[in-house]
Amino acid sequence: MESRSLVFLVFLTLGRVCSASIGLTGIDSFENKPFCATACYGSLSSYRLDCSEVHGDPDDHHAHVMTSPECRADNAPFLTSLAWCIHSKCEEVGEHLSTSEIEEFWERTAGGDSAVQPRWSYRQALANIFEAPVMELGHDGTISETVKTPFFWNVLYGTYTTLYQEGWNMNVFGLIILNVGLGLPVVLTWLGYLPLFDRVFERLRPYIVYPSLVGTYHVRPLPFFLGNAPTVGQALYVGLMVALNV
Repeated sequence: MESRSLVFLVFLTLGRVCSASIGLTGIDSFENKPFCATACYGSLSSYRLDCSEVHGDPDDHHAHVMTSPECRADNAPFLTSLAWCIHSKCEEVGEHLSTSEIEEFWERTAGGDSAVQPRWSYRQALANIFEAPVMELGHDGTISETVKTPFFWNVLYGTYTTLYQEGWNMNVFGLIILNVGLGLPVVLTWLGYLPLFDRVFERLRPYIVYPSLVGTYHVRPLPFFLGNAPTVGQALYVGLMVALNV
C-alpha cells in the first residue's frame, strides 16, 4: 500500500513540474515573446561593443568577435540602443506592452543571460536617451553610442510572428482532432444511457448503427478477402476525421 502511495506521489510531482515548465508552443508558451523586443535584441546583439573580445585582426571585419553577457549588461550604448528599439518599434507594430512586461523581458534578456542583470533597468536606459538616435549601422560596425534600429529588425520580427502563427495553428488543430477523435465516441456512448437520448438512439440505430455502407457486407466479408465494410455510422466517423485532417 505504501509503495502505491509513493508511486502516486511521484507521478503527481512530475505532473506539476511538467505543467509548470512545458506548454504548447503558440498557445500558452512561446519563448520569443514579446516578438518586437526579442527582435530588437536579436538585431543588436550581433554587433561589436567596446568591451567585445576580438579574436584576430581588430580591423578585419571577418574576425571572430565574442561579446559576453557581462559586457552587454554593463555597456551603456547597447542598453540605450535596445531601450530605444523597444520603445519605438513595439508601438509601431501595435504590441502595446506594459512597463512591467518590458522590465521582465529586460531582466531576462538584456544581457543575454538571465543570471547577469543589466546595470540599468529599461526605464533608466530610456531616461539616458536625450534625443532620437541618428547613427545607422550596416552589416558590420561597433555600437559606441545610441543607434537607430538595424534594418534587419523587420526580418527577425516577421520570422518570430510567422513561427508563432504556424505553431498556434498546428497545436490548435491537433487539439481539435484529438478531442473529436477520442471524445466523440465517449460522449455519444454516454448520451445513449440518458433517459431522453436512448429513445432517439433507438430510432437512429436502423439507419446508422446496423446497416452496412456497402449492401449487406457488414455481416459477411467483402470479396477478395478485403474484410468487412464499415457501417454507416463508422463511415461517418471516418469521414469526419478525414475532413478534419484535410
